[in-house]
Amino acid sequence: MSDVAIIAENLGKQYRLGEIAGVGKGRMGEGLTRSVLNLFRGRTPRDAHATREFWAIRNVSFELRYGEVLGVIGRNGAGKSTLLKILSRVTAPTEGRGEIRGRLGSLLEVGIGFHPDLTGRENVYLNGAVLGLTRKEVARRFDQIVEFAGIEEFIDTPVKRYSSGMYMRLAFSVAAHLDTEVLIVDEVLAVGDAAFQRKCTRLMRDARAEGRAILFVSHSMTAVQGLCTRGLVLDQGTAAFLGSTDEAVQKYFEISTTMEREDDEKALARAGGDESRLPPTLAPFHRRKDRQGDLKIRLTELEVRDASGRRVRSIRTGEALQLHMLYEVEPGATVDNLMVGFNIRTDMDLPALHHNNRLTGEDLGALSGKGRIVFTLPSVTLIPGSYLISYALMPEWGLGGRYHDCINMARELHVEPGDFYGTGQLPMAGHAVVVTTGSWALAGLEAPDERATGAAT
Repeated sequence: MSDVAIIAENLGKQYRLGEIAGVGKGRMGEGLTRSVLNLFRGRTPRDAHATREFWAIRNVSFELRYGEVLGVIGRNGAGKSTLLKILSRVTAPTEGRGEIRGRLGSLLEVGIGFHPDLTGRENVYLNGAVLGLTRKEVARRFDQIVEFAGIEEFIDTPVKRYSSGMYMRLAFSVAAHLDTEVLIVDEVLAVGDAAFQRKCTRLMRDARAEGRAILFVSHSMTAVQGLCTRGLVLDQGTAAFLGSTDEAVQKYFEISTTMEREDDEKALARAGGDESRLPPTLAPFHRRKDRQGDLKIRLTELEVRDASGRRVRSIRTGEALQLHMLYEVEPGATVDNLMVGFNIRTDMDLPALHHNNRLTGEDLGALSGKGRIVFTLPSVTLIPGSYLISYALMPEWGLGGRYHDCINMARELHVEPGDFYGTGQLPMAGHAVVVTTGSWALAGLEAPDERATGAAT
């Protein structure tokens, strides 16, 4: 057998947005429902041709070999799920071809593969039969499947009564434990709890070691970096990058930053070009009305930059970060002994980080005119999430609680998963706000110190 498990050649899927489905298309009920809805919206059958063509994906090509894990990443709407549905034969491509060379197990979304009125036990055997396995072959793996899913008590209950987590645990266990040589997994693992996600990660690593091929879609860059051998980045339906995992993640962040900047421009357009109508975290600094202080010195911009000096909206855990503070002093004035500080708080308003120049004993000297203050953080130790940056410019030590300039929630900062430990692992949200270095070792037991216990010598 060839070592190539999946071949995708110029795959494309086109949809017609707004098309009226006739009764002759698909199921009669669906056609009748769409016709009634179209009449309710004031459309007639003559409008059926007034449709817009939309390519969910186009010209996507790659090969996946046995023993590889290909991570497919991209923003929402980039075409990831469409690609997987084509390869899983849930939908047919409009152009190109996708070929699976081996027995396929796919886990795309809740509702695919299981019959809601059948019990968990019956669905396990049904899925095995679909894969071409005999009842005896499924029975040999049945206990392992149920134990992994952790639903022994409910295995004879119809799956329509399962929670989404129970449903997905069983679906993943079936797909992973039956004799599938190619495994396609969508982001549905997010519905599982932390313990089950760790089990899934171990199982996929084992599957890779056994020589199986895995196509893995995830929004967790930590999972992608820890599990995948290569990365495919989709952007607006096209393949923006195919190569090493680290380069793929970097490309994903570049695309995300560009899209976020475009989103800000759209927000300004919706505000009619009036910057004063923008939300505080989007409004330019010179338009902010929520400043505190005498403004003897004020910031005109607060920029978040990466280690190379590029302006970014997001940074990865473990990467270096720079805060560039552009300031302006009142004409003819001079500011001495300035204390510059900032706070980073979680989106739940919990304190995460604080720093100021007095903590390190760094005097910025006499400031006048315009200039730039740069704070460098060698390694971002925040766990992935959204954060808000506040800053304050104060007289030395903030005498009398006075401010020169202060803005709460001055900037939003997105922290993406990064391989801080080199293992692809990070603390789970809720367990910590920051990561820390450290080491573990096994040490032998020592005899108790008699002096410490107060025993007589």
